[in-house]
Amino acid sequence: MAARAGERIARALQRENAPPLGVQMLERGLLAATRVRCDVARTEALSRPMPREDAYLVSLHLRAGPVYDFWLRGRHIAVDALRRGCMSMVHLGLSPVADLRDPFDALVLNISRSALDAIADEHEVARIDALDCVPGKLLDDPVVAHLGHSLLPALELPSCASRLFLEHVGSALHLHLARRYGRLATRPRARVGRLALWQERRTKDLLLSRLDGDIPLEELARQVGLSRSHFVRAFRQTTGQPPHRWQLAQRIQMASEMLLRPTLSIAEIARRLGFADQSHLTRAFRSAVGVPPGVWRRQRLA
Repeated sequence: MAARAGERIARALQRENAPPLGVQMLERGLLAATRVRCDVARTEALSRPMPREDAYLVSLHLRAGPVYDFWLRGRHIAVDALRRGCMSMVHLGLSPVADLRDPFDALVLNISRSALDAIADEHEVARIDALDCVPGKLLDDPVVAHLGHSLLPALELPSCASRLFLEHVGSALHLHLARRYGRLATRPRARVGRLALWQERRTKDLLLSRLDGDIPLEELARQVGLSRSHFVRAFRQTTGQPPHRWQLAQRIQMASEMLLRPTLSIAEIARRLGFADQSHLTRAFRSAVGVPPGVWRRQRLA
C-alpha cells in the first residue's frame, strides 16, 4: 500500500543522526496536511528526494528563517529568506531537495492532480492544466494562511477534528488554489436558493444522528439529491452556517441543557454528544459560550 503523503514528507526530511522532527499528520477526503518542525539547527539537513508524482507541495511557513538552498532536478534555485505566513509551491515531478539546516516550522499540503480534477468535475468546468508556481518564489496568500491556521488545532488533536470541518477546509483550499493559480474557469454563480423543507429536515436529522461529525459532505448531499458544492451553499442559505458549524452549535445547545441536570457529569455529557473527551467539550464550550462548562453550570444552578 502506498505510504500516506505525511509519511513520505517525514521520511524525506528526517535524516539519520539528526535531531528528530516534530511531525503531525492529518488526511481526510481531499485534505492531506502535515506539520513539520525542528527547533534546533541540524548538520545533516539535506532532504531526500520524494517519489515523483503529479502533485504539488504547498508549504505555509509558520516561522521566519534565513535563505536556504533548494534544488530541482539537481539545479540550484535561489530562495528568499522565509517570512512567517508566506507560502511556497513546488511540483513533485521536479524532485525537489532542500537543505534545511536552520530551525523551521511549516504546514505542508499535498495537492494531488486527482483532487484538483475532482474539484473541476464537481463544479462542471474544464480541468486545469497546472498550477502556476515559480520555484523558490515566496507568495503572500491570506486565504491559504487563514485556512492553514484553522487546521493547526486539528493537527494537534486529530481525534477532536470533525470530518465535516476537515472536508469543508480541504474543498475550500483546493478550489482557491485551482482558481487563483490554475485559472479554473468560474461560471457566473447562479443564485442558490434554500433547501426544500424535506431536504432541510433530512439533513438536520442526519447531522444530529452523527454528532461526532464523522459523516462526509458527499453523503449529506447525496441524501438530498444535490452536488456537494450546491448542497453546502444551499445549507448556508437556509441556516446561515455551513454544516459543521450548525452541528457544533446544536451540540453546544444540547450540552447546555444537559448541564442543568446535576446528576450528569461533564465527562458523560461529552460522551453522549460525540466529543472525544471532557477536555474536547470544554474547549468547544468555552470557545462558543465564553466560559468552561463547569463554571457555566455553577452559575446557572446557583
